[in-house]
Amino acid sequence: RENTKPTTHEKIRVACVREYDYFEARAAVEELERLARRVDVAATVRLLKLTIPEYKSRNSAFEEFDRTPVAAQ
Repeated sequence: RENTKPTTHEKIRVACVREYDYFEARAAVEELERLARRVDVAATVRLLKLTIPEYKSRNSAFEEFDRTPVAAQ
């Protein structure tokens, strides 16, 4: 879930989004596709966590990746 900032209206918030370089984002998507086609589930989840820091694995075997730095895996 992305961070948001409050506004003067209690039900309206402004998203604080990251900017991505198009070519880096495209490369990440292509790598995700390559890993998915290889059915390399662990590597796919690691790349998701590296690319999307908010991505958390709840109630799954991949929760361990949430507790371990992605680069060290």
